[in-house]
Amino acid sequence: MNIDKNEKSILRLEKVVVEDISFKRFNTEATKIEKDAEVSFSKQLNQMEKSLYKVTVSVGINSNSVCNMNITMSGFFRLEEDSTLGKRLLQTNAVAILFPYVRSQLTLLTSQPGFDPVILPVMNINALFANEKY
Repeated sequence: MNIDKNEKSILRLEKVVVEDISFKRFNTEATKIEKDAEVSFSKQLNQMEKSLYKVTVSVGINSNSVCNMNITMSGFFRLEEDSTLGKRLLQTNAVAILFPYVRSQLTLLTSQPGFDPVILPVMNINALFANEKY
């Protein structure tokens, strides 16, 4: 299959790394997190080189009676074109590309015996971070 240069994205994911995973269980009898647990999301963008950017996404769940957990993952993205479109793609698409990796790690972390796995729903990432700036 030939892909025309005009069809290729100017944003390319080079690698994904886990920066931090933490899990602190307070109640060994509880098997699931209550529905009113506090869930937080954050993102950060850092330029590493001229066209290389590190985008970091964190998800935290605070359930005072059951457990606290946090997952932070980073993706390294190459931006092939320094343009307004390129910056917009980086700010909107990079987090959306990383989020499934974070969801997967959270589910893996909580899929251990004696605990019901936490599965974050599929979300509109752009709407989630609509009012935040990098």
